[in-house]
Formats: sequence, C-alpha cells, structure tokens
Amino acid sequence: MASGKTKSAKHLAKALNYTSLDSDKEIENDLNKTISHLFSNYGESYFRSLETDWLKKLKVKNTVIATGGGMPCFNNNLELMKSKGRVFYLKYSSKVLTSRLIHSNKIRPLIAGLTEKETQQKVAKLLELREQYYESADYVLRFAESDFSNNVSHAIIKICEQEQWLK
Repeated sequence: MASGKTKSAKHLAKALNYTSLDSDKEIENDLNKTISHLFSNYGESYFRSLETDWLKKLKVKNTVIATGGGMPCFNNNLELMKSKGRVFYLKYSSKVLTSRLIHSNKIRPLIAGLTEKETQQKVAKLLELREQYYESADYVLRFAESDFSNNVSHAIIKICEQEQWLK
C-alpha cells in the first residue's frame, strides 16, 4: 500500500518495452466496479477471492504487474504469483508509507475515514501482519523516502541484467 507499485511498474515496463498491468485496475475493469465499492458492498474476503481468480486466469508474457498490497497475503496468492514470474517487494518504512497515504488522493478502503494517527497505526499493523509474506518475495528491495519509481525500476533492471533475464 502506497509503495509506488503502479508507477514503478509503468516505468519498468516502458524501460523494458513490456506491457504494464495493475491488478486492481484490471479487476475494476472486469467488473465495472471500483475496489472501494467491492470492499464496502461485498467485504474484503470477497475481494481477495477476486484477486485469486484474476491471478489464476492470468496468462501474459513480457508484462510487469503491480498488485494490490494485500494480494500476496491471501489464498496462497504469493505462491501463485511466483509461479507466474518473479516477485519483488518494494520495502519502505511505515512512516514513509503513512506519509504517502495521507498525501494521496487515492481512496484506500482499508484506511478510509481514519485520522492521521489511526492511519499510522493501521499501516504499522498491516505491515506487521503482511511482512512474513512480503519478505518471502523473490527479491526484497529496500528504499529510502527519497527513492521514486524511476529509481525502483533501475534497481529492478539491474537485477534482471545480473540474473541474465533480459536477452
């Protein structure tokens, strides 16, 4: 949540001449409903099952995919993600993520209506619960507050080159 996955995926895809997908946008387009609507009307469990279904149907090549922050933490999705490609965790401190969330215009169902202090607490709790999944990604990339999506994409490209995935 708020790690810059979508923007980084777009930068990386452009640099690699790949396609970029955002799982949340794809689910919204498939159902013609927003993520906020799905959460508020059907609940988180329903939404997580939609993510799993989307992953199972996914058949793409040369594509960089940005997922929602909770996707790898439910329904064995992390293993499913790894079976489709390489998984990168863009790691930022809870302080950085909270700041980004507070200054974002994007509606986030898990923090909607929370005060700044409640948002800080929620982010810290979510990271605590999700960290075991995030840290199991193929690659964990730690970033400082000042690192932006172009720095993220350069870091990932460097790994791709070292691993000789780009030919």
